[in-house]
Amino acid sequence: MPRTEKLYGSSSWIRGWQAWALLSVLSLLPYLPSLRNGFAFDDQSLIQDNSSVLSSSPADAWTRPFWPDRPACGLYRPVTTFSFWLNARVFGMGAGAFHAFNLLLHMATTLVVWRLLRRLFPAWPGRSLCAAALAAVHPLRSEAVVWAVGRSELLAAFWGLLAYLQAVIYCEKQDDHLTATKPPAWILPASGVTFGLAMLSKESAAGLCLLPVLHYFLWGRRKAWRSVFLVWLPPVALMLFLRVLIFGSALAIGQINRVDNILAHMPVWNRMLGALGFQWSLIGQVLLPVRLTPDYSFSQLVPTPAWQIAGAALLVLGATVVVHAARARDWARLWGICFVTFTGLLTSNVLFPIGTVLAERLAYLPSVGAFWLLVDSADRLRLWLRNRLPGAGWLFLVVALSWGVGLGVRAWIRTLDWRDNGTLFRAAAKTSPRSVRVLVARARVYAAAGDLEAAVGEGEKALAQVPDFSPAVEVTTFCLRALGRPQEGCDLAEPIVRAGTGDPLLLCELAYTYLALNRGADADAVFRQASHVLPPGDPRPITGHASALALQSKWIEAEQAWKAAVALTPEDSFTRRNWAYALWQTGAVDSAEAVYRGVLDEIPDDPSGLNDLAWFLAGSSRNPDEAVALARRAFRARPDRDSADTLLEALLRLRGCAAARAWVDSVASDPNPDLHAQILKKLEERCGSTSTGPDRGLGLAGSAGRR
Repeated sequence: MPRTEKLYGSSSWIRGWQAWALLSVLSLLPYLPSLRNGFAFDDQSLIQDNSSVLSSSPADAWTRPFWPDRPACGLYRPVTTFSFWLNARVFGMGAGAFHAFNLLLHMATTLVVWRLLRRLFPAWPGRSLCAAALAAVHPLRSEAVVWAVGRSELLAAFWGLLAYLQAVIYCEKQDDHLTATKPPAWILPASGVTFGLAMLSKESAAGLCLLPVLHYFLWGRRKAWRSVFLVWLPPVALMLFLRVLIFGSALAIGQINRVDNILAHMPVWNRMLGALGFQWSLIGQVLLPVRLTPDYSFSQLVPTPAWQIAGAALLVLGATVVVHAARARDWARLWGICFVTFTGLLTSNVLFPIGTVLAERLAYLPSVGAFWLLVDSADRLRLWLRNRLPGAGWLFLVVALSWGVGLGVRAWIRTLDWRDNGTLFRAAAKTSPRSVRVLVARARVYAAAGDLEAAVGEGEKALAQVPDFSPAVEVTTFCLRALGRPQEGCDLAEPIVRAGTGDPLLLCELAYTYLALNRGADADAVFRQASHVLPPGDPRPITGHASALALQSKWIEAEQAWKAAVALTPEDSFTRRNWAYALWQTGAVDSAEAVYRGVLDEIPDDPSGLNDLAWFLAGSSRNPDEAVALARRAFRARPDRDSADTLLEALLRLRGCAAARAWVDSVASDPNPDLHAQILKKLEERCGSTSTGPDRGLGLAGSAGRR
């Protein structure tokens, strides 16, 4: 667009460059707080702990599923995963850089939306600008923008709409006359490439393939649009081929949990009508986005007969509007309806069930058509009012502007909700109080904060609704084990695992619970079971196997297992310290000390490294003086029961009961009275309640179990 071109005619105040600037500001301003947000929701699994993102090579992003540890989800989005990998390599793993990338991508998508609408509807530049402005600020799209993992929606929309814009430019320059201006030779192949990038960003972009068909029948230039359709088909075939290579089949969607999508467990027609009925929720959010939530799953959203009736009504209403628009040759309205339908077809649960019942992020691309319909209808109403009621047109504009400002404010507030898991799920508890997923997420937030009793309470609320929901069982079992009640956790998890769950997290948690119960053989068996569902290279099965062998005092086998674990994760200090302990137990004391000191040299102030080396030096009597010094440093850095045990034992070994009692008395005023009581109890067990003399026969009782 030339810089001098005006959008509303010769009297317009806004020019092309001003529109670019306005839309750029609008797309960034409501979401600026996200730059200070952390990771939330699935960001930990898909970014922070994702082996494809953490890998030194980008190849893993293209050869592994989107969820490396959950291939049954059937998701393959290599462009999105590669963008995470690139983000991490260039800017590090800080959340701010991931959010900044999302903001820039949202801005770019907004500008593409504007240019696309200007090309499609050149007679209505004002409507195109307003629709793009809605796409910039509407809070319904906030989940995709401010959630780092929402990038898949942004990439699919950006590349898909860019491919569509390139196709429109190609086709509008086609003409039967020999003197017509021809499009650049590269633009059609470029459209195919960008459409392929959209498909590999998220599978739902495939719905855009139906748009060339719509143009073929309604807009003319059939030869050109047929060429576009043929160029867009190879990326679809490529995506299907890659899915076969990765998963073994083109669809590869595993069994869908009824908590995630209860529609998947309903008869086909009931599912289709229920899915259509649920779309009324998103329609309501377009007009009044007040109650936004990251989760609509069971039992927050249940497909009752009322929802199915609402779905039938939406189907009839939509068909009626389409027929009326077609008869009236109202291409603007017809395009909006078809765009929403086509781009939402694969994520609406109408054609087939997907892994979620409803999600606001899924509306990011389809909402472009919805905003166009809304602006188009509103402008027609404005014109109708202006012709019948003097001054009503201005009043309408004031109301519309106020509504738009309110949308921006709501998007800002929603961005603050996504600051971290705590703020997100506190807000979600108000908007989705019946969601089992939200209850489990709140349990994880409480567990991370150390409030284990509250976490167990949230987990039990979730289990009261769905007793066999494995994420609820897993988090509750973990908290019970951390509270020193592993048998309760075992009783909770065992029936679910025996019923044949394939949840690797629950399998690992039950195995850890077996370790806490000193059931090494059972733990080993479950870790082996988990190894079949975890991705290749996951360290948990091998470290679990090594722990189980150590628990059974099979030190030679345990040392070999820990050695294999170190080879798998050489940077993990915990694994290396466990290997050193196993070496010590097999008699390879020099090798054990070398490993311990190597770990401490890399992280000199690590409390765990200090504590473990102190324990080794005291127990092996290689250097009791250094053991006491290291143990004191460990206790100062982390005054807990483990470091207190080590310092007490080192003092007993070096200087006897009198010195140990003097130290215990010195920490009597410690703000943690429970810790002092535990230390005092152990001292009295070892030295008696009044003994102050040295005891050179004291050993390191229970050291193997403590490790």
